[in-house]
Amino acid sequence: SYTGLAQQESLYTQYMYNPSVFNPGYTGSRATASFNLNHRSQWVGLEGAPTTTQFSYQMPISKYNLGLGVHFSNDALGNISEQNIAIDVAYHLQVNDIAKLSLGIKASSNLLNVDFNQLNLFQTDTSLNQNIDRQFSPNLGAGLFYYTDKLYVGFSAPNLFKSNHFDDPQVQQNTANYLVTDQIHYYATAGYVLPLNDRLLFKPSSMVRFVSGTEAQVDVSANFMYDATFTFGASYRVGNAISALVGTEVTKGLFIGYAYDKENTLLQNTNNGSHEVFLRYDLFSRKGNKNVQLPRFF
Repeated sequence: SYTGLAQQESLYTQYMYNPSVFNPGYTGSRATASFNLNHRSQWVGLEGAPTTTQFSYQMPISKYNLGLGVHFSNDALGNISEQNIAIDVAYHLQVNDIAKLSLGIKASSNLLNVDFNQLNLFQTDTSLNQNIDRQFSPNLGAGLFYYTDKLYVGFSAPNLFKSNHFDDPQVQQNTANYLVTDQIHYYATAGYVLPLNDRLLFKPSSMVRFVSGTEAQVDVSANFMYDATFTFGASYRVGNAISALVGTEVTKGLFIGYAYDKENTLLQNTNNGSHEVFLRYDLFSRKGNKNVQLPRFF
C-alpha cells in the first residue's frame, strides 16, 4: 500500500475579506447583507492544477443577534471535481461596550466526481475505472469569532467529520489500498487595524491552518488602506509563496480585490503563479456610516 498527503480544502490568499468560508462565526459580523464571489486559478500553466470558484451571501438578523449565510463552491483538480453547498448560522454575544463574541455552526453537503477516463491507468484493476458520480457526504463545522471595529481573532473547523471516498463496499474491497480520507482542518486567524494618519491605515493579519499528518501552514499579510477606498499590500505563505494584493471600492458598496501568488518551492519551475479575484457587494451600510466598507478586513 501507499500513503500520500495532498491539499484537500480550498486555498485563499484573500482570506481576510470573507472568513466565513472556513469560519461560520464570522457570518453577520459586518452588520450588512453582502454577496461575495471568489475565483482562484492556482499554478497557472500546470496541467490539471486546482481551480476554485466560491459564491456566498450573508446577512445579519440584528433583532435576534444572529447571522445567516449560504455558500456554494466548485473545486476542480485534474480529473476530480467537488461541489459544496453550506448554510451558516451564527449567534453574536455582546462581551463589552466594544467587543462581540460569535459562535457559528456550518452545515454542508459535498458532491464528489471522479472521471477516470481522463487518466492513463497502468494497472489491471478494472474497479478503478468506475467513475464516481456525485458521491454525497454531509458534514458539520463550527467556529468562534471575537471582534471589535479594529480587531478580530477566530478559530474554526469547517468540517468536523472525516469523509472516506471509495466507500462503496464492492469498490472498497478491491481498492482498500487506494482509500482517500478528507482530514479535519483547523483554522486560526487574527487581524488588526492601525491608523497611521488621517488617510492611511495599516492592516496586518494572519491565518494558520492545522491538519493531521503535515506541518501547519502559516499566512502572514500586511495591507494598507488609503482614503478608505484603495488597498495594497503583500502576503507570505511560509515556505510556500509570496503574494501581492490590491483592491479598490469601485463604487459605494462594490469592492474588487486581486492577488497574485509566486511560488518559492520547486513548483515555481512548472507554472506561472496563481491568480485570485475577489468581489464583494454590500446591499446597505450601517446607519450613519458613510462608508459601506468598514475600516477593517471583516
